[in-house]
Amino acid sequence: MKLLVAVLGLCSLPSIFGAQLRVNSSTGKGDCCVAVFEDINYQGGSRVFCSNEEDLTRHNWNDKISSFFSNCEVFMYEDVKGVGEELVATAKTDLRNDCFRNKKARGGSTVCTDNWNDKISSIYFD
Repeated sequence: MKLLVAVLGLCSLPSIFGAQLRVNSSTGKGDCCVAVFEDINYQGGSRVFCSNEEDLTRHNWNDKISSFFSNCEVFMYEDVKGVGEELVATAKTDLRNDCFRNKKARGGSTVCTDNWNDKISSIYFD
């Protein structure tokens, strides 16, 4: 599935996100929003957040995100209130592929011991 953001004075995420982003005429920038999904590849239940969310349990989304798409850089954290490991990105189709914790293996190579799937508890845009 291609995900495109159209810029025509009014900026819209694809209809699956159910949100429109207005462009600020003085800065030329749109509001930052992120669409989160319960399953990989932007599938399953979804929700759009357009403001910092320090505790996703309030919205029943704590530790449920498997993929996301944003129109700007988003900062996601392992724990509430921006605590713990940090993931910074604009889109991820499969959080199972993003390493969460690393450890050194024999020979000095790095081994992924966990991934970001179902680990996000807070979201910030700046």
